[in-house]
Amino acid sequence: MRKIISALFYITHHPSFTFGMRSDYSYFPSDERLNPIIQTIFKKSETPAFILDAQIIQQRFDAAKQALRKYWKKPVIAYSFKTNYAPIDIVRCLGAYAEVTSGRELKLALSKDYPGSHIIFNGPHKEQMAIRTAWSKGALIQVDNTQELFDLDALSKSMRIPVRIGIRVNLSGQGPHISHFGMSLTDLFHRDVLRIINNHRYIRMEGIHFHVGTDIESLSVFEQSARAAGQVIKQLVNEGVMIKYINCGGGVMSHGNKPFGYNVWKPYTFPDYIKALYTGLRSQYSDTDKLIVYIEPGRYLIDDAVVFVSRVLRVKTERLKQTLYIDGSTAMLPLSQYRPQIIRPYPHAFEKRKDSIVPTIMFGATCRENDILYRGWLTKVSPGDLLLFYCVGAYNQSLGSDFIFQKPNTHTLPF
Repeated sequence: MRKIISALFYITHHPSFTFGMRSDYSYFPSDERLNPIIQTIFKKSETPAFILDAQIIQQRFDAAKQALRKYWKKPVIAYSFKTNYAPIDIVRCLGAYAEVTSGRELKLALSKDYPGSHIIFNGPHKEQMAIRTAWSKGALIQVDNTQELFDLDALSKSMRIPVRIGIRVNLSGQGPHISHFGMSLTDLFHRDVLRIINNHRYIRMEGIHFHVGTDIESLSVFEQSARAAGQVIKQLVNEGVMIKYINCGGGVMSHGNKPFGYNVWKPYTFPDYIKALYTGLRSQYSDTDKLIVYIEPGRYLIDDAVVFVSRVLRVKTERLKQTLYIDGSTAMLPLSQYRPQIIRPYPHAFEKRKDSIVPTIMFGATCRENDILYRGWLTKVSPGDLLLFYCVGAYNQSLGSDFIFQKPNTHTLPF
């Protein structure tokens, strides 16, 4: 009895504990879509591996564009490269712009034949060579701080061609979270900054960028950020600055489990976010519907579309608890430390097990004691069974490392 109580206490007092298994998988790749490639992966012993469903990305992209067109005639969806490099060809085919945050990502966008006019260059550090390249290609450079703006001013004397810029605005104190990125309002309205962004010979100030955050739990927070951004636009217009666009990044949820430390978890629809964005902007700036709107939904486009496939190496059973050892690791799924994982076990024939669920702890294959991917309830499994991790498309592949094992391959399910 003491061992049973100990096992239950061990499982249920971990922050990732969830009582019972998820039942709604409708947001993720279907069994019908997954089955053929899963069978191939299993027969060739190609685990661990990622599977990306292009059809889900297309559905999300189309839904996002439809929601945006309800309020704006010129909406642009920009795909944030850092979220996941695997679907770049897919989103480019769908018409997404490229949002890049480094010289390496800029080169990647250009290698994928993105025209400069369809590239947005963000980030707190832009190498001078990358800035020159973006400038010469006609990319939109979004300035993060005053020093970067002053450097552009100095560089314009040698470039001597127009450059389009926007400014990332730090809304700390007015938006949802504290951030060290972006230009403060004090800096933005400093006379030296206004001198550059208003009537410069080469630098063409076109808009502002603000970032809402990650996995925003409240639509009122989204609207509050938009209201603050609308106030900034109105002030800039009053200073004589011509504003053509507003760029909003981050915040839109996918359908993973509630992250650790979050109080509530209610994923909203994309139209909900867009309505909040428009309402907040429109309350402060009457010409909001005339702006070009750039949206960087990141996680919303890709997170639900990717599945990670791993294989059970061995199982140790102790009364009520099973301990699993798999060929995946937290080095491959670093966001397993961000939120509890959504996992479905499958035996060799890819048929769902109907066994009872038991308290489970799952260890990865690296030589680290804290390589733990899951603690909670899970169906009983056997060595050789496959484990499918859902909703892992955002950041796992781009943040994952080559620690001990190579990064897993990505298989793509076509449109």
